Amino acid sequence: MKFNLATIYQVITVLLMPVAFLIGFTAVTLLPQIFGNFAALLPFFVFSAVVIYFFLSNRFLKRIILLNGTLKTGLKDWIKVNGYVTLFMAAMLLFVSVSSLTQHDFFQSFADQMYDNVTQIDANIKRAEVESSLKTLFKIFLVVSLLIVTHFIMTIKLLKRYAGHFTNDNVQNF
Repeated sequence: MKFNLATIYQVITVLLMPVAFLIGFTAVTLLPQIFGNFAALLPFFVFSAVVIYFFLSNRFLKRIILLNGTLKTGLKDWIKVNGYVTLFMAAMLLFVSVSSLTQHDFFQSFADQMYDNVTQIDANIKRAEVESSLKTLFKIFLVVSLLIVTHFIMTIKLLKRYAGHFTNDNVQNF
C-alpha cells in the first residue's frame, strides 16, 4: 500500500488538531495575565501563532489539496510565518524532551521542582509517581514535537507543489 504526501499530511494534521486546541486553550488562559505581566506576552504570541498555523494549514488542506480550490496569496505567507514560529516552539519542545529523557541530571532537577510543587497540593503523592508521569509527559512531547516538525516540512513542500492555487483574485479565504 502506497501513501502519497497529501494523505500522510492529512493524517498528521488530524492527529495534531487536538494539540492545537489545547495550545489555544492555554493561550486563552494567558490572556488576563498579559495585561499585568508583560513576560506572558511571548508565550501568548507563540501559542497564538501555533493555533493560527494549524488553523490555516487545515484550511489549505481542505480548500486546496482536497477540493482543488484556491486561496489568496497572503494566506500562504501567513501559513509560512506562523509555521516558522511553530517550528521554533517544536524545536524547543524537542530539545527539552530529548534532554529530559537522555540526561539524568536534567531530568532529576526538573523532577525535584515538580515534586516540591505537587506535594504542596497533595502531600500523599509519591516521588516515583511524579517521575513516572514526567517521563510519560516527555515521551508525549517528543512524539508531538516530531509530528509538528514533520508537518511543517510537509507544509512547505505542499505549498510549493500547489503554488498555482494561490491567487490575488477575488477569492473567499474562509
